[in-house]
Amino acid sequence: MTKRLLDTDILSYYFKGMEKVVKTGNEYLDLFSCFCISSITVFEILSGYKKIKNKQKEDLFLRFCQENEIVSLGQNEVEKAAIIQVELNQSGMSLNIPDIFIASSAIVNDFILVTNNEGHFSRISGLKWENWVKQDIKLI
Repeated sequence: MTKRLLDTDILSYYFKGMEKVVKTGNEYLDLFSCFCISSITVFEILSGYKKIKNKQKEDLFLRFCQENEIVSLGQNEVEKAAIIQVELNQSGMSLNIPDIFIASSAIVNDFILVTNNEGHFSRISGLKWENWVKQDIKLI
């Protein structure tokens, strides 16, 4: 069974209680006991809570982070991100830097990226992804 790396949008849907995402997320937790999220996702969500000055949600999120696996950017992830950036540019495409780092983290760690942002991530070769919003996923 392959671990999943949750993209920022999927984690937001989970927190907001989107039924399909929560259902699949809870099935995933039954198998693995914690979510995997990128340090970039932590940055994006924390930035949002700090921007709107919601200390309560910020504190809840930080507790959530302590209970789950945060995938940090290391040398391998950064090198893979650089390769992705060059490949996209050579193909006449672009993608924002945070998404490139999230994708590189998934590839380097051999995770399946869970995202609703199919249009962006489908451009990256070698990236395995699935969408818990639109697809019925069988985790086993």
